[in-house]
Amino acid sequence: MNKTRRFIEEFSLSQQLLVIIFAFTITFTGFFVILLGPNLTEFVEMQIYTVLDISQNNIEFSLEQDMPLSFLSDSDNTTVSHLIMQEGEIHQIGSFKLTRETRISLLNEIEQLQEITNSKFTDINGRVIYYTVHRENDLMIVSYMYDTYGLQIRGALLNSIINVTVFIVFALFLLLLLWVATIITPLRQIRIFVDKYKVGQKSELKIDRKDEIGELANALVQLTHELEYQEEHKTQLIHNISHDLKTPIATIKSYGESIKDGIYPYETLEKSVDVIIEHATRLEKKVHSLLLLNRLSFQDEKSVVDTIEEVDMCEVIEQTILAIKVIKPHINIDCNLKPATFMGNKENWRITTENIIDNALRYAKSTIWITLDQDELIIENDGSSISEEKLHSIFRAYEKGTDGNFGLGLSIAYKAVTQAGYFIVAENTDRGVAFRIFKPNFK
Repeated sequence: MNKTRRFIEEFSLSQQLLVIIFAFTITFTGFFVILLGPNLTEFVEMQIYTVLDISQNNIEFSLEQDMPLSFLSDSDNTTVSHLIMQEGEIHQIGSFKLTRETRISLLNEIEQLQEITNSKFTDINGRVIYYTVHRENDLMIVSYMYDTYGLQIRGALLNSIINVTVFIVFALFLLLLLWVATIITPLRQIRIFVDKYKVGQKSELKIDRKDEIGELANALVQLTHELEYQEEHKTQLIHNISHDLKTPIATIKSYGESIKDGIYPYETLEKSVDVIIEHATRLEKKVHSLLLLNRLSFQDEKSVVDTIEEVDMCEVIEQTILAIKVIKPHINIDCNLKPATFMGNKENWRITTENIIDNALRYAKSTIWITLDQDELIIENDGSSISEEKLHSIFRAYEKGTDGNFGLGLSIAYKAVTQAGYFIVAENTDRGVAFRIFKPNFK
């Protein structure tokens, strides 16, 4: 079955259409031969016996009117003949006269089967004769016809069925061909669009459809826009990181060369070395952020599961506040912490809270509010509101902040939170901006 499916999948849509039409024709033919054939034979025989009965009734009516036998005939049906046996005499009426041998054999069969009314008989030449018998006192009427009439009916029915079948198959083929054409055309447009985009050529993809192909086209257009957006901001990020790295490297290099020459650029040797250490720390922090983002991006599911543990979030938040509140001591940090444990990696939760609180310190005017409950953490500041566009892109790795800087902290926090199975969103509030971390099923 799998081999057949793979074999068919190697065909084009047009070839698959031909396979479907061929399979349908074979199936319909098999249905006709196996099921319709016997039913058709039964239908033809019923029609023959109906014709025989009607013709025989006409003869009976004529006899009841005392019409002489020499004048009896069924002018409405010339395919039916009759044997009339009355008072020991046999009369044949109709166009098809039976030979003496055939007549004797037929009457012998009828005599042996006293109860029979409708049946068929094969003469010495192999021809089939359909007959029906009527008995009344000393009168017996045997109405009969050869199978030529049945063959004519069967042929007419077969021709009608074949014509209808051909018409249905042709109509089905035409409809499927039109349907496939409506699929192939947009797929070709999509392929041309992808091929041009792959070599860097600008191209538009406009497919006005509401089905899965239209959804695919829209998804591709959105994907290209997202890739262009990411590429643009990645280029800006690289430029910004290069600038950030260039300044401390140049400072460290120049200070080092000056100290080597016995010159202290910043008053004393100790102060000059402190400047070198400060810029080296900046470099270390920047590189650490880049490596951490890369590690979170490529960390597989198994390694994440292996590091899952219960983390005391009260302890994590308190340690984080102690470590970074000295950056802006004039900013008030108002905490409402209830005992809560989050699942995940403790170091990742520490980095997450540190990055979000650090971001809050950067934009807060006077106060930061931290609210902790089981399966929910809210870090809010009284800074300026964020535009709706920024709210939807604030966690991107290459997004520029409102102060014009390219930060990695929120992107690192987003990846760490989602890997632990939580959600994180940024929201504008009446007091400013809040970052909310919660479980998917949290009410």
